[in-house]
Amino acid sequence: MSHVVKLSIYEQVLLGPYSADLLDCLFMKPSPQTTLLEFFPTDTFGRDEELVAQSRGIQYLAWRNDRIFASDNLPVIMPPTGTQEARVDVAAVIKTIRDTLARK
Repeated sequence: MSHVVKLSIYEQVLLGPYSADLLDCLFMKPSPQTTLLEFFPTDTFGRDEELVAQSRGIQYLAWRNDRIFASDNLPVIMPPTGTQEARVDVAAVIKTIRDTLARK
């Protein structure tokens, strides 16, 4: 078993910039705390990872600038155009992770 798969089994929160790397959520064990956080640049959004997370019973949250979107209020799909920065409010992300892990 690869190291990524081994780590993903024990993770409760997987986060990172939008990319196919977040498909590792396939190997996460679903629980009330299991969450995928995906960060998007301004005017960019895709649903690929959200659909995978949802199919596994994993909560999905998308961040764009200072806004957070859950599966029930996702923005319109806007494919990326080249390489773009995704700005992240670190304090807000930490609070969201703490709130997620405190869920029962």
